[in-house]
Amino acid sequence: SRCADQVNRAMAAYRYHEVAQTLWRFVWHEFCDWYVEIKKLRFRPGSGLTAEWRNMLTVFENLLRLLHPVMPFITEELWQRISVNAKDRPPSIALAAFPQPSPAAADEDAESRIDILQEVVTALRNLRAELKLDPKQTVNATLYSTGLAAEVAGEQREVVEKLAMVQLAVSGGAPPAGDGVTHSASGFDVRIEVPAAQLEERRKRIEKELAQLERNIANSKRQLSDPVFLGRAPEKVVQDIRSKLANYKAQHEKLSAALAGD
Repeated sequence: SRCADQVNRAMAAYRYHEVAQTLWRFVWHEFCDWYVEIKKLRFRPGSGLTAEWRNMLTVFENLLRLLHPVMPFITEELWQRISVNAKDRPPSIALAAFPQPSPAAADEDAESRIDILQEVVTALRNLRAELKLDPKQTVNATLYSTGLAAEVAGEQREVVEKLAMVQLAVSGGAPPAGDGVTHSASGFDVRIEVPAAQLEERRKRIEKELAQLERNIANSKRQLSDPVFLGRAPEKVVQDIRSKLANYKAQHEKLSAALAGD
């Protein structure tokens, strides 16, 4: 409903670039990245056209209608290939009604819960990437929260575990000290348990990266404090160095925080 509202508003204002951007963002980052992946966990072989399948196809059909003005040929081809409800719809997508926003269909509570679910899974995935864990390795993780995040994680435990490759526990306490890495977010903390030896490897890697960043920062500052260099270098070169310096500092701050959180 929110996507349809944004698309209709942009269409009415002739902001077709916003139409394309809104649809791309929703299809790629919401429908494909999250909706389909979550639905796949609930599909079972031989289940037929269950409510889950029908709901997903309904969403897909509406997406095709929204996309039709900017992708007419592909959406028409896909429309013809979908056999579900074929008797109850126009023979061509060009004759189908364009989706309109429905205030009655809006569910702020459900949207809030999905947002939290995405934040929890993303936090766990980021921790896995930071630790350079094998993507196929399932690890023990704990979510610490006394708020809505704990409720959502409990209800959607299977989704979190499958999408983040973890065995999840939920606790109302605070993350303890020990062999693990913690990420703090708004309303919750997540922690992945890893062996002490692996934590030591991570600490050494971060310290090495910090040392390199400190050298880069010192070199950039030296160049930017040299009046001869500033007088001769093109403005674009100077701006590039300033941009790199800001990036080095941001990386240094992030890695320092990660090291302090162990």
